[in-house]
Formats: sequence, C-alpha cells, structure tokens
Amino acid sequence: MKRGISLAFVALIAAKLWVAAGLGLFGDEAFYWQCSQRLALAYADHPPLTALLVRLGSEALGDTALGIRVLFLVCGAALPVAIFYLARPLVGDRDAWWTTGASLAIPAVAHLGLLAIPDVPMLLLAALFLLAFEGATRFESARFGSARFGSASRGLRWWLLAGLVGGLGLVTHYRFALVVVAAVLYLVLTRRGRKQWRHAGVWWMFAGWTVGLVPAVVYNLRHAFTPLRYYLEGRHGSSPQLDNLLEHVAGQALLVTPLLYVFLIVALVRITCLALAGDDRAALLATFAWTHLGLFFLASPFEDSRIATVHWPAPGYLALLPSLPMTLRGFGERGASWRRFTVLATPALGALVMVLVLIELGTGWLRLAGVREPFVGYAEASARSLQYLSQLRLSAEGRSIIVADNYKLGANLELALHETADIFVLDHHKNRQHGRAPQLVTWGIDEQGLRRQTAQERQAAREALIVIEVTQIRTGTHDAWVAHASSFFTSFEQLGELRVPSFGKRKKEKIFWFYRGTLR
Repeated sequence: MKRGISLAFVALIAAKLWVAAGLGLFGDEAFYWQCSQRLALAYADHPPLTALLVRLGSEALGDTALGIRVLFLVCGAALPVAIFYLARPLVGDRDAWWTTGASLAIPAVAHLGLLAIPDVPMLLLAALFLLAFEGATRFESARFGSARFGSASRGLRWWLLAGLVGGLGLVTHYRFALVVVAAVLYLVLTRRGRKQWRHAGVWWMFAGWTVGLVPAVVYNLRHAFTPLRYYLEGRHGSSPQLDNLLEHVAGQALLVTPLLYVFLIVALVRITCLALAGDDRAALLATFAWTHLGLFFLASPFEDSRIATVHWPAPGYLALLPSLPMTLRGFGERGASWRRFTVLATPALGALVMVLVLIELGTGWLRLAGVREPFVGYAEASARSLQYLSQLRLSAEGRSIIVADNYKLGANLELALHETADIFVLDHHKNRQHGRAPQLVTWGIDEQGLRRQTAQERQAAREALIVIEVTQIRTGTHDAWVAHASSFFTSFEQLGELRVPSFGKRKKEKIFWFYRGTLR
C-alpha cells in the first residue's frame, strides 16, 4: 500500500512537471508575472506572495512557463506530505497513508502545482496551519473517533508555527481569512478551545496573523478599500438565484468527482455527529470544513455566475480528508458486493479523471471541451504580433506600442514582447469583473496611460499595433468595441486575423484581429 501510494505520488509529480513545462500560460498566470515585474506591498486583488513566488521562479529559470510555475509545483508536491502529517496523529499511520492516497485522486487537490495561481500556496498553507493548530490544541484531546488520548504537549512551537503559517497565508490570498476565522470559531465555540486562551501561545499566534495582515491593510487604506469591496460586493449579484446554487453543487461534484463528493459530504456529517457527541478533534475538523463549505454554499445564490469559481471551497475538503478512509471502510464493510465495488470505484474514478485532464492539458489529443481553452491562442497571438511589429513606425528608442483589448491578452503580450514593446490595455469588461482594472490604472497602462502616451508622441506620428481578442467580446458589441479601440488613433487599418482551435465550451476556436493605428 505504501509503495503504491509513493509511486503514484512520484508519477503525479512527474506528470505535472511535464505538463507545466509545455503548457502555455493562461491569462491570470501572465498577470501574476506582470505583478512579479512590479513588486509591491500588495496588488489590487491579492497580497504579494504569489507575485514573489513567480519572480523567484522566473529569476531562476527565466521567463518561461516552467520558470513561472516551478515554485508552485514545489508547493503542490508538498501538499500531500502535509496532509499525511495532518492525518497521522488523528487516524494513525495506516489511515494517514490512505488519506494521502485519496488526496492524489481528488482533482481539486491533485492538480495543484500545475498553474501559478494563489490557490496553490494558499492550500498548502491551509494544510500546514491545520496541522499546527491541531498540534497546538491537542492537549487532553481524544484521538479522532476513539477514547485514546493524544500528546499532552502544549509546546509553544505549535502556536508559533500556527502564527507563522497563518501570517504567510494572509499574505497569499484574502480567502485565507476563512482559515483564521475557523480557528477563532473553534477557540470560542468548543470547551477545549476556550481553555486555550490561557496559553501564551495563542497570543503569539495572533501576533503572527497581525504581521501577515499588514500588506493587505496598508494597501486597502491607501486605495479606499477597493480590493475588500471587490471581494465583498463586486463578485456577487444583487438578488439570490436558485440556478447559481444548483451550479455550485454541480461544480463541486465535478471538482472532486461525484462519488468522492458524496463520500466527503457523508464524512462531514459523520464528524459533525462525533463533534456533537463530544469528540474535540472532530469538532476542530468540522469547524474548518463547515466554515468553507457552508459559507460558499450559502453564498452561492448571490455569486455572480460569470466569475464564480468552483475551487473556492477547496480548503474545506482538507479537513474532511482524514475521515474519508473510515467513511469508505464503514460503507464497504456492510456486506453487499456492490458496496465494496463502489468503495474501489470511488478513488479510481477520481484518479481516472485526473489522468485524462493531464493528458488533455499536455497533448490536446482528447479534445475535451473547455480543458485547454484558457491556455491556447496567446502564444500564437504573440508570435503574429511580433511579425506585424516590423511594419510599424517606432519611437526614437526603437520600441513599439501594443494595445491589447483585455488584461489577459495584454499580460501575455507583455510576457512575450516586453523587451521590444510597451503594452497598454483597453477598459474591457473582463478587467472590471476580475478586479484587475485598478491595478492597470496604478501601473499607468490603462486607457488614461495610453492617452498620456498619445499626447507625448503627437508630433512623431508614431504607430501602434492593436490586438483584439474577438471571442472575449460580448455578443452583438463587436462593431462598438472596435470603434472604441479606433477612437485613440487618427488612422485605423486592419492587418489580419488569427484563428486558433481551442475546443472551448461555446466556441471551437479563438479569434484575434490585428490593426495598425497612428496615435492621435
């Protein structure tokens, strides 16, 4: 069993390394690269750790897909290890191995590290925090699901680790605040949790959190709480929609695969019952699970379905993983052969889905709708842009101007062409939906920045390349959007069109239009 899980772990790391090295960046990854080239205390939609990890990786391996992703691959590889050490004091060595094996079969967890996104270090830090917090509060705690007792150590080191990891988590993403909230709820709502307030380590933990909050607090104070208002208001609709709730449940089932989703919910019910019966370790895990899964379930009817993301509740599943082997075993031991088959099929189905996703991301052979769509087209658009740049009149410094119509395209173009061109981005609705518009303003590469550049270049008749990602334009607004793009130029001439197969959810290809314009 241990050998098989270890081999699966190594194979998964190798597969993710292969995919990450060859798969093009999608828009958000390129945007984080942009942030890494402009290091700051925080950014418009996230704290600084993601940009710092991208910067360190690209400094080591260059501005390549692997360089940008390498430290996220390390975080993804460390997550199953953290899950093992989290589970071992709760369920013993044998079930800890099974818990680790299950984490390799749950797509929501197993895919982490493929992409340079904040969720990768955030989930690793959530697992490490849960490990440290469980260790810090273990004194006189019953062993999970039994009457035996764990370590009586109340070592300060666990509280310090919880403070350090919690602080790093708060420097990673605003959603990590839910991990902190869950810890406070445990300390307030449970009998053993309330006893912990007398330990000095709790206050050291709070001190670590406070340090971690500094970048986000300072940035929000300086920018009229724009990031906070975006997360609390900008990503939500004004009235509840039942369809959004159904989409949320369906999305979660797809994220972890349907059978695993059912058993994880059963595990949640099981540890909740144990918690109500007085099992403190179950209470701790249930608090963390309910804080994430319950909150996003209740909030789902109010979420903007255009930008709601299924991976948001993922940290809640980490707290359920230690009880998953017991839940599966309890179901399979009830005699009927179909039950045993279901227990075997549950992780097998998750592993199969993960294998298919890796094959599709790495090769595109399966042509699964939507899997490769976010990653394709930008490399081709950058290469075509480079060809067209040779036709433009340049500045005295020999640099070109490229105007992209949305932040994802602009970030990818800057990544590929930053040595020869200055990139500006139009006020696309996607910029506002995803909270990136304020950051473009801060950097001076938004429409106002383009107008300032136009004023400086007025006497030079300098030309710019305009790239429009047609498949990102709202239906029926193509002409109006092109007219808006042309308003910055005295002349506006179409150079060509690029079509890239994408096998997307709605469209089988991505379309880009290229124009040449003379600055006003």
